[in-house]
Amino acid sequence: MRTVQPGRLSGPDAALYLGVATQTLANWRNLGRGPKYMRQGRLHARVYYKIADLDAWIDEDHEVLTP
Repeated sequence: MRTVQPGRLSGPDAALYLGVATQTLANWRNLGRGPKYMRQGRLHARVYYKIADLDAWIDEDHEVLTP
């Protein structure tokens, strides 16, 4: 897992953190569901997630895949 900046994860790393597929996380973004995220840049914006937001989303009793 690569941390982009302290406390932030890229989209693929956030998906790994949550135990879901990267495409699932992208689908959630498109549907307005899932954890809070932020975009950086205008053209080809990159998506990032704060680890605190991911943890808060999990704590809200959302089901994520667990091993």
